[in-house]
Amino acid sequence: MKNYMLIIALLLSGLSFGQKLKVIGVNEDYFHHDKVEGFHCLYDRMPDYGYTWIGTLKIELDTIVQHTIKEIYSMAQDRANRLGANAFRVKKDDLFSYGEEKYITFDIFHLRMENRDENRDLFKGKTEKMLLTELSYYQFEPKIGDVICLEIGSSAKKDKIEYKVDGKGWPRYFSFQMFHGLFSAHEISEYEWAYGEFLIQVLEKKPTGDRSLSNY
Repeated sequence: MKNYMLIIALLLSGLSFGQKLKVIGVNEDYFHHDKVEGFHCLYDRMPDYGYTWIGTLKIELDTIVQHTIKEIYSMAQDRANRLGANAFRVKKDDLFSYGEEKYITFDIFHLRMENRDENRDLFKGKTEKMLLTELSYYQFEPKIGDVICLEIGSSAKKDKIEYKVDGKGWPRYFSFQMFHGLFSAHEISEYEWAYGEFLIQVLEKKPTGDRSLSNY
């Protein structure tokens, strides 16, 4: 039986700090594609006939607050597209070191148009994951037919999403956002699939023990 992907991120309000992006490797022999768009997460075992390695990017940062991870992802996508790449794999990362030692390195690729659906189909049937604390996630395994109810906040400031796990097998990724202050609010948002895959490659997996989705 297939399992399904759910990522729930808890984000707090704040400001972003500086990041530095470096190109630390380039394929000198690749054909440079112009007007490249998109940023696909390249499956680990995707057959190598469908893509070409373009280069390696490294992003260094000193502090992680709200929007930092998304900004890193957007920076990598922008530079990758300008280099002719439209896909990525996270090569190595460390978001938990003290001070200015945090970094993420991406291998970037050009994924051929005719192979993009094949690459995405390889992500079907992956396990359910739930991110409940900052920079980490929990993994669960709901079954086809289970009803998933996500809820944050209370009364008028509450946000809620409910859906039934079907047999299509596509991953889904959600974010909990909490805004505090005079105009405090709670919001559940859904991530697009490539960014969701990026998150589970750089965040820390937490043990669940014998807990299930019903405990939340």
